[in-house]
Amino acid sequence: MDKNLISVIIPVYNCQKYVGRCLLSVINQTYGNIEIIIIDDGSTDSSLSVIKSRDDSRMKVINSRHRGVSIARNIGIENSNGDFIFFMDADDFLESDTLELLMKNQNGADLVIGDFKKIREGDTGSGNAGVFRESKLLNKRDIIDYVKKFLTKTNKFPLFDNCWGKLFKAPIIKENKVFFDVNLCTSEDVAFNFDYLKYVEKVFFLNKPIYNHLVRDNFLSASLFFQKEPEELFGYRKAFNSVLKFFENCHFGYDYNVNKEIANAYVNYTIIQLIRCCGQITEKNREKIYKFIRSLVNETRLRYCLRFYNPLKGDSKIIPLLIKLKFIMMIIWICKYKARKRYKIPRILH
Repeated sequence: MDKNLISVIIPVYNCQKYVGRCLLSVINQTYGNIEIIIIDDGSTDSSLSVIKSRDDSRMKVINSRHRGVSIARNIGIENSNGDFIFFMDADDFLESDTLELLMKNQNGADLVIGDFKKIREGDTGSGNAGVFRESKLLNKRDIIDYVKKFLTKTNKFPLFDNCWGKLFKAPIIKENKVFFDVNLCTSEDVAFNFDYLKYVEKVFFLNKPIYNHLVRDNFLSASLFFQKEPEELFGYRKAFNSVLKFFENCHFGYDYNVNKEIANAYVNYTIIQLIRCCGQITEKNREKIYKFIRSLVNETRLRYCLRFYNPLKGDSKIIPLLIKLKFIMMIIWICKYKARKRYKIPRILH
């Protein structure tokens, strides 16, 4: 089994507090045939010093100016030599036998996914709880059925939400030029996963937590906080094109209902990101957010998708109605209120 080389790709940006733990968890893996590719994405803290203190002959450190996680991961892919590729975030860590377990359960699958633990302060929970009750080999039809469930309730079926904690076949990535979209600040993992899934026949899900993911339920999380423009949060608009292409590539899995299911998910994601966006309103960006939402509610695709929105228990009914009516100020007020209740808002945003 150890004859297969695994390339572990870790982008690092200002993660001095956690990157040492991350690297030790990789270095101490029971599966030894690995290369550890670390891309320092222009860190301005002591991350690089911590990395150098964890010296290991299997480590390769690549310095890059700060251009974002997608470019960093693409650099990792281009510099990898492994038969398999495994992505990590620098603030996460592995169980000691993570890579060994993934390899043992590979068995011809094109993608192996392990369960993960959500690590919050004082709390730990399963990330894929309720997805499957036991380990399972999914064929193409199973994958399609799962993705359809994902589209009905995206937060309940997270198997393809993230790229980390998964064992990818390097030849599939490289031969088909599957890379991360450098223009996306959010949902880049979703786009990558579905671009990859187009070439996949079998996926194995391992019902055992093998990855520990640090969850930040506040605006320190890059997935919640936009740096310059509100549209940074709305990467799903492009990512869903990859979901559609996946279905189109699965001939027997594509029908008119898929369009409706994607439309429903599109509205759901819009609601989620509107809440996150409006939670960040300040005097300085108020006009910018207002203009963006005004543009969004007039978007042809969103207005088409509203026709197929089918809210389940807990889903918003009022926000889609306000979008349809183009009541921008009410959208902002309600989304801001929901954000205050849901997330920890920094003082500068109060």
